[in-house]
Amino acid sequence: PPSYDDLFRDFGLGDIFDAYSMGSRGSRRRAGADLRYDLDISLTDAFYGSKNTVAVPHQSECGTCHGTGAQPGFLKECPTCHGTGEVRTPQKIRNRQVISLSTCPECVGSGRIIEKPCPTCHGSGVLQKTRKIEVTIPRGVEDGQLLRIAGEGEPGENQGPPGDLYAVVHVKKDAVFERLGADLRTTAVVGLPVALLGGEINVPTITGSALLKIPRGTQSNTLFRLRQQGMPLLNSDNRGDLLVKVIVQIPTNLTKKQEDLMKEAFAG
Repeated sequence: PPSYDDLFRDFGLGDIFDAYSMGSRGSRRRAGADLRYDLDISLTDAFYGSKNTVAVPHQSECGTCHGTGAQPGFLKECPTCHGTGEVRTPQKIRNRQVISLSTCPECVGSGRIIEKPCPTCHGSGVLQKTRKIEVTIPRGVEDGQLLRIAGEGEPGENQGPPGDLYAVVHVKKDAVFERLGADLRTTAVVGLPVALLGGEINVPTITGSALLKIPRGTQSNTLFRLRQQGMPLLNSDNRGDLLVKVIVQIPTNLTKKQEDLMKEAFAG
């Protein structure tokens, strides 16, 4: 046979035993809301990691009314629900007496009525403030990555736990390097003699510079790879590679002597 719980659910009353076991709605703790903060960092900060102090606007409990929203002495018990936050309505279903529980319309479930609102927070119980929070950026952080700072969100209701702060990291575009996951890519210009005869050039790296060997006869747009010269993997000592695209610079204003030498060199 169907249980009383099933019977109550059929009539839209929910679980009567759960309703009784939860107790007063006015005393129920509620966790605070999570907050989001967008944080812009450089590629260098993403490489080395950093600590950033950010100013986060958030709601804080009003110090005048201590979160009640009422002037001292003007927070009264709701006369409709007598402080429970719930209205209990007896009903008869299939010859059985049951009690339907609903949120009190007078106090909207808080169990209390504000007779005179707090002049500081105007009855809201909270104030908008700015709090400075230190956010640790790990080495190798990716663009768009979420960093969770526990307990730095909005305060909870009725002494509920606070929410969390989620810092969304945005790595700004770099003037020298393009990021491809853990790899970096850059461009180096070489003169025609080096491209033809070979040699070494200095190329920029995220930590300084490095020598790149250019073989004889290197063509423009050739891609070279420098191992372990890219970004660090998150929470790891391993690094990606640096990809260097070589652009051969072709002279545009040759002297007559230079033209003759070029013709002689490539004749036949």
